Amino acid sequence: MQNRVKVLGAMMLSAALFFGSVGTGALSTPVAKAADQVKRDYVSVSGTGTVEVEPDIAYVSLGVVSRGKTAAEAQTQNAAAFDKVKKVLSDTFKIQDKDIKTVDFSVQPQYQYKENTEPKIVAYEANHMVVVNVRDLTKVGKLVDEASKAGANRINNIRFDVENKENSEAQALEKAVANARKKAEAIAKASGRQLGIVISVTEGGSSYNPIYMNESLMAKDMASAESAPQAGQVKLSESVQVEFELK
Repeated sequence: MQNRVKVLGAMMLSAALFFGSVGTGALSTPVAKAADQVKRDYVSVSGTGTVEVEPDIAYVSLGVVSRGKTAAEAQTQNAAAFDKVKKVLSDTFKIQDKDIKTVDFSVQPQYQYKENTEPKIVAYEANHMVVVNVRDLTKVGKLVDEASKAGANRINNIRFDVENKENSEAQALEKAVANARKKAEAIAKASGRQLGIVISVTEGGSSYNPIYMNESLMAKDMASAESAPQAGQVKLSESVQVEFELK
């Protein structure tokens, strides 16, 4: 009886192993074939799109730097000078407080260095820098000039940009997808195939190039205070990766 049980168990184990191997083979072969078919039936291409837009806002970086014998003296002088600058911005050019953003405010000791001696504090320097949003580009040159007269003794740069980029970014994305489709159509034609539907689209990234001008370039470019600056155009670029069906 025990021998019959052992024989029967061995037969069942052999059958299980046999049918298991057959089942595995039956499943793996179609999957492998399907994967190979997918590889043959799509093409993946990249596309880029760029738009150029006229700037509609200028970000003017300017400020006041003051020196004093003490930190309090430097700060007091700086505050008085900056109030004059802010008054010009607010009263003359109607710049709202929300469009005048402080980006740096500091009071730092200034040292004198001599060989073989400890550094000595000789003065204190107060620095108050702001970025001013100017939407009337025809007033940028005059604003810089009047702010300088009022006491702004540091003009870092003027950045011309596009305030709201959503529409321009959408246009660049449309161009990028169209560029990808054109590439895919060329590949399909060269391969003797036809282009089918879009399988997937992945945004690859974006970039844009605002225009920077320093104070000397602004002075040269704006012979007339009522002239808009010749800053050029802001470039926005988008890239995509698109997979197309091949028929």
